Amino acid sequence: MRVIPDVSDFPKNEVIIQKSHRYPFDHQIRQTGAKLVEVETREEMINAINPKTAAIHFTNILSNRGQISGPETVAIAKAHNLYTFNDASADVPPVSRLWDYPAIGFDMVTFSGGKDICGPQASGILIGKEELIRYALMNMSPQEDRIGRCCKVGKETIFGLLKALEIFVNQDYEQMLKMFDERARVISAAIAKFGVTARPRAFNQEALGNVTPHYSWHIDRAKVNITGPEVMQQLADSRPMGIGSMGANASGMRGRNPEEPGAASRGGGGTRPTADVRKREHEREQAKDPDTFGFAVWQLKDGEDKIIADRLVEIFSLAKKA
Repeated sequence: MRVIPDVSDFPKNEVIIQKSHRYPFDHQIRQTGAKLVEVETREEMINAINPKTAAIHFTNILSNRGQISGPETVAIAKAHNLYTFNDASADVPPVSRLWDYPAIGFDMVTFSGGKDICGPQASGILIGKEELIRYALMNMSPQEDRIGRCCKVGKETIFGLLKALEIFVNQDYEQMLKMFDERARVISAAIAKFGVTARPRAFNQEALGNVTPHYSWHIDRAKVNITGPEVMQQLADSRPMGIGSMGANASGMRGRNPEEPGAASRGGGGTRPTADVRKREHEREQAKDPDTFGFAVWQLKDGEDKIIADRLVEIFSLAKKA
């Protein structure tokens, strides 16, 4: 444990990953000194296994892009006595995935404690074999001279996550949807006078990554001359606090470079797609219909829907009439 990341002399120091599952967060594997071995097909995965192979990594948010499914990955690993790790950070809700994914047979599955669970942002959940979780504990704080020492998680964060997880598992999601719908209605009512109409809520509970209701609105350009992307950019450029994450100079981007190529697809915060990927996905969506704009509302606190509604009224009031 002390010599990590210099694992050149370790008997097992390779981790297999599907090429389509590469993403910015696989740095967590590389920083241990392990070598990632890319494969594309089931046959390639089996052929890549050798005496130096320690584990197979599975990126859940990208599972629809790979040729080898989660259950197939687990079956191959078990047949060759290898560990499996599933990064499912952004893949709840639905809440059932907290136990469905471990039940597939992955040795370890991780979920973010933030995102829809709404726990502390620096928290996460590791579910799996007790022996492996004990190994993980041995490599992190409060142990010293360990690779995970810098990833210290305080007791306050742990208890905050436990409470958030309790609330998340026991919540009535239909009631949550009604709350989200009401927040969207507040916004819709405020901007209706500008010829902006609400579109049906988009929500696919079977989607991968950041499974969240999405709300959007259509702009009648005959009444107000502004495009959807322009609305989103002006929201992001709001001060003192940007709303959303459009544009590299917007506060919502948190310093990320939108031009940097992303290797991710949700994701997870990412995670969960990286912010630059989310931006490109949003741009593709707007390119289909430049007269629409939209976003999710689950992150809002009480009253923040009114703040967004007021800002949108400002934006549409200042937009040139058609």
